[in-house]
Amino acid sequence: MQSVGNNLGAADNITKVSHADIVPTLISAPATSLSGSNVDLSWSITNQGTSATISSWKDKVYICDNATFEADLDRVFGEFEHRESLTVGETKEISINTNLREDIIGNKYVLIVSDADDNLIEAIGENNNVIANPIDITLAPYADLAVSNVTAPNLTIDDPAKVKVSWRVTNQGTGTGYSDTWVDRVIASKDGTVGNSDDLVIGEYTHTGFLAESEFYDRSENILLPPAFTGRYNLFIKTDAKTKVFENGLEENNVGGKDGFFDVMTIPYADLQITELDTTGAANSGQPITVNWTVTNDGIGLTNTSEWSDSLYLATDPQGKNIVADLGSFDRAGALAVGKNYNRSGQVILPECISGEHYIVAKTGGPFEFIYNNNNSLVSDPFNVTFTAPPDLTVTNIVAPEAITSVDIPQRATVGQSFNLSYTVTNQGTGNPTQTSWQDRVYLSRDKFLDLQSDRYLTSFGHSGGLNAGASYTVDQTVNLPTDLSGPYYVFVISDPASKGTKAEIFEGGLDFNNSRPSTQPLSLDFPPPADLQVEDIKVPNTALSGDNISLRWTVTNAGPNAAKGEWSDALYLSTDAIWDIEDRPLGKVKHNGIIEPGESYTQNLDTILPPAAPGQYRIIVRPDILNQVYETENEVNNCTASPNPLNVTVEELNLGVAKETTLSTGQSRLYQVEVGEGETLRVNVDSAVNNAMKSLSNKELFPQAQIMTMPTRAV
Repeated sequence: MQSVGNNLGAADNITKVSHADIVPTLISAPATSLSGSNVDLSWSITNQGTSATISSWKDKVYICDNATFEADLDRVFGEFEHRESLTVGETKEISINTNLREDIIGNKYVLIVSDADDNLIEAIGENNNVIANPIDITLAPYADLAVSNVTAPNLTIDDPAKVKVSWRVTNQGTGTGYSDTWVDRVIASKDGTVGNSDDLVIGEYTHTGFLAESEFYDRSENILLPPAFTGRYNLFIKTDAKTKVFENGLEENNVGGKDGFFDVMTIPYADLQITELDTTGAANSGQPITVNWTVTNDGIGLTNTSEWSDSLYLATDPQGKNIVADLGSFDRAGALAVGKNYNRSGQVILPECISGEHYIVAKTGGPFEFIYNNNNSLVSDPFNVTFTAPPDLTVTNIVAPEAITSVDIPQRATVGQSFNLSYTVTNQGTGNPTQTSWQDRVYLSRDKFLDLQSDRYLTSFGHSGGLNAGASYTVDQTVNLPTDLSGPYYVFVISDPASKGTKAEIFEGGLDFNNSRPSTQPLSLDFPPPADLQVEDIKVPNTALSGDNISLRWTVTNAGPNAAKGEWSDALYLSTDAIWDIEDRPLGKVKHNGIIEPGESYTQNLDTILPPAAPGQYRIIVRPDILNQVYETENEVNNCTASPNPLNVTVEELNLGVAKETTLSTGQSRLYQVEVGEGETLRVNVDSAVNNAMKSLSNKELFPQAQIMTMPTRAV
């Protein structure tokens, strides 16, 4: 093991550590004083250490409740900074004159603390840096500022408004005090409590000069309020608003208020009140009732608008709080002068399925009414509502086709064609519907359970004229079938259905469950043997003027092995080439109904207006059976043929400076061409003998970059 006994050693010479040690000694200090007064203090500082001070330091004077120094609690009221070094054994005397705060009274101690910030290194000499001297501080005469006699106008109408505010401040204290300057603050408060977030300072005014005991000063100021300043306020004056005056805790009377409200507005207010409200006639659920009411302007000014609405509601309580129905609004046109009124009567529909005691609530409002918006409603006297028995619509008979009366005989219809539908709707209820119109809808369903979301909708038929209890109506119509369904389907008719997101038109008191009925047996949708419709010939004029009438003629042949039966439509298009696309312009459709046996043909004609088209050659394309109502299987691909001969379209030319007269029907367009030199601007004037007509000048269809100009008619 190695030896560690020789790891310690001592220096041959002793090293001495030197430091300063400053010690304060009291020379003089008052034993008594008045609060807020100045006092003279003297003390000396002696360096009892072993070296001179090497940095500056501060002596601080504290006022304390006891003789023990507590840096965090005691209050500084004087200090002296030492900037020069103090050598060993040297003594220095310090004298200062400092002020006692006005709020410090009673038996206290003056503590003088040398090097209060611990800037000097004194080693063990830090515990002799404090001297204490008792002092008895008597409360000096103080001021107590009190606000009174606050005046301002009760009502000011202007924008911006200017108001004169006056007030008095009295010193109710025991003396003048030590402060001669403070601020009086003018405050407008919504809630009447000074010091919270709704205070609005509208002015601050400085007072200069001492105020002796019992003395006062009066002050008046003309204050310009901000633009659009409006409202009901409480007006206050708060003196010494920035707390510069010692008042010995008696600040509560620093605030004084004006008696009454301080109302400011930009214009005189109206005060609309419903002063009369009643009903006339029997009150039956779901039936109309007449409501009569009177609106009076009890304000101080004409209504600032001439349009507002009165609203009516239905309530079940005499306070009008439990609103059960919005009965509608009634527009008012015309301003209402002070003290004037108007009488209104309105017919409203009471809700279905109610009975018992109810109340009408009438509300008005809209014009500026200042703060008087809480008296705009009135509740009527109670009235009794008699329950009205609801209707009960039901489909009582459905025939589709007309011969569906026996389940033993299968019935058929052709896919894409039509069938005859007959049904009867009866009101089996004891009441008459208040509504007079609704819709009946027709659906196809795979089963006898109607699903409005998934079953196939076909069409709807509107009914008008109401339907009294026990009465019925019958509908006989032809309904088109879709081209994408085949097989057996039940034909459903539902009267007044409630669709997703909407409700039924007729209130039936919960008896809506029987509003639909299916056909007795399903309707079989069959594909017929395929035909093959083809266009054999298209005759078009050689030339035509854009916008003129043209006559077109074409022949369609059944080239298939089976007859084409039913109804279908042929469509014609204007095309710049011989291939149909979505950009081709539709010219019209012509229906055909009947039977075309194999090898037979039919010829159709279409007289139409040639739409605006740029000069050039065009083809007429014929598409027979445009909706694929005739079953053709793979032969559908040849249902599009272009005319062998082109149609040469020309456009009438306008001469600059020469008027052109023409006649246009509603919706008709006319295309013209005009030559304009490069860099020139074209101006077009359009006149019409028809007032309120609109004209559009456009070459956008032919040239997409062009602009459209629209101008109002000038009557000639």
